[in-house]
Amino acid sequence: MKDRAAFSPPVLALAATVAVVAVGLTMVAWCWFLAPNGSVEVLGQPALVRKGDYYEAYIAVRNSGRDAVAVYGLEVEGGKCIIETGNNIKPGESLVIEARCSLNPDPGTSVVKGVLSTSRGSYPVVLAVV
Repeated sequence: MKDRAAFSPPVLALAATVAVVAVGLTMVAWCWFLAPNGSVEVLGQPALVRKGDYYEAYIAVRNSGRDAVAVYGLEVEGGKCIIETGNNIKPGESLVIEARCSLNPDPGTSVVKGVLSTSRGSYPVVLAVV
């Protein structure tokens, strides 16, 4: 009489595949649900508007993540900006960031590059000079 294994090789291969997929899905779920997540989307066209001897920056943003995001600052080429609005964005919330900027762009400049610094990283922005 032949000795037979309890499971055939195809059954063992299928069981191993199912186990690997289950472990992979568990890791993805852990990363998705337990890891902090906040993400900022820039909406529309950010703008720099001249207001006498300074410029006002307007940047519409939305938090598309699950955690609140704090906006720390805005740096633009050739100047400094001070954020004048509230800087915390709740999940799913949109906000227009307003910042007073001291810069003097060359005449004819149509855009100024900048970086929006947040608690979830830095985001490049291109502001239209109005």
